[in-house]
Amino acid sequence: MSGLWLWLVLGTFTLEGYTGFHLARGGWHGTAWQTPVGLASLGIRGRVCPYGTVSLRFLFFDLLRGSRHTPTYAPYLQEAALSLQWGTTGTLTLGHQLLSYRDGFFLTDIGDGMDALRLSWHPTSEARVDLFYVLQGNRAFGDRPTGDFLGLYWRHSMLDLYAALRTDGTGLLWLGARAQAPFRHLNLVAEAVGLRNGTRWYPAAQAYLRWHHSRGTLGAGAYYLHRRWQKPVAYPSVMDNFYNGWTAFGEALNWVVLPLELAPLVSSASAGDPYAVYWPDPHNLWVLNLNHQQALGNLFSFRLDLFGYGLAEDPETQKTLVFLGPEAAGTLTLQCQGFTLGLSGGVFWPHAGLSTRKPAWNLRIWGFAPFEVLWSPPMLQGS
Repeated sequence: MSGLWLWLVLGTFTLEGYTGFHLARGGWHGTAWQTPVGLASLGIRGRVCPYGTVSLRFLFFDLLRGSRHTPTYAPYLQEAALSLQWGTTGTLTLGHQLLSYRDGFFLTDIGDGMDALRLSWHPTSEARVDLFYVLQGNRAFGDRPTGDFLGLYWRHSMLDLYAALRTDGTGLLWLGARAQAPFRHLNLVAEAVGLRNGTRWYPAAQAYLRWHHSRGTLGAGAYYLHRRWQKPVAYPSVMDNFYNGWTAFGEALNWVVLPLELAPLVSSASAGDPYAVYWPDPHNLWVLNLNHQQALGNLFSFRLDLFGYGLAEDPETQKTLVFLGPEAAGTLTLQCQGFTLGLSGGVFWPHAGLSTRKPAWNLRIWGFAPFEVLWSPPMLQGS
């Protein structure tokens, strides 16, 4: 009877999610530091009528030592949305939903979800137009600036154009463009966006060049954030393929507690907060990267990265393009039937401008495994 009731409400549905863990050990100023982190996501997506779909998803964060957001192991809501199909090319989505527009400077999905109304039109697989209104305010992380905004996103083949306007009276306006230019074994990705605050524009830009060859790939990239830069959602800007799909930093700074000298410069969190390293907010930053990735048989791959970090403007001396230091990082990854296991390490050498020359270092191992279960009523199975 319960199965019949569920079918009447949802029809067919998909249960999906993932589990993962990170075990990291690092150090700064010669002091060792370590942390275990567990992650798990569980969601359900079902059809409620021929033209409607509901999505519900929760995230369990830090299973190994309690939730980041609460003193217990309680999960928090990632997604709770209703999507209605209109025609063959349109979708209206209402509720707490994940917004993700590639991996650039604009509304990169951070897995937390946003309360929004979104109207999408996608006439072909290479064309898409989204118009949306987002209710921002404070959310589970607690450190987003308040301010609702209206947004527009347009994609056609290799070109993306986007805009956003705060509707809270501040008048903040974003205009940006992103393009890809593949040519034989080369692929160039470039993006530029400006934030207008009052009468001034504050830029952010990135470019990434990848060369594919028989033994793997070679990549080079850079990005620059103006000191006064901020996103419609104040979270890290992600550079495509910059480091394993991660934000801003390589291995050393990513999984070591940010030092006192760096935390105010590259993170929205307070100095010494271990979560500053999980969610860095790389305002006022420029980064250079060289990398090489190579397959080792059918299951393993290895990646080597060299980084250079600097400030767009030192807030104390007002000097521009200040060098913070270099970093080297390596990652060995195993992938088998959706399961990923990785081992990595990195070292960051601070420049003399910081108060110490002792390196920050990190070693970590992590695992990630997605799952998906499709359910349909018995009378529809096999049809």
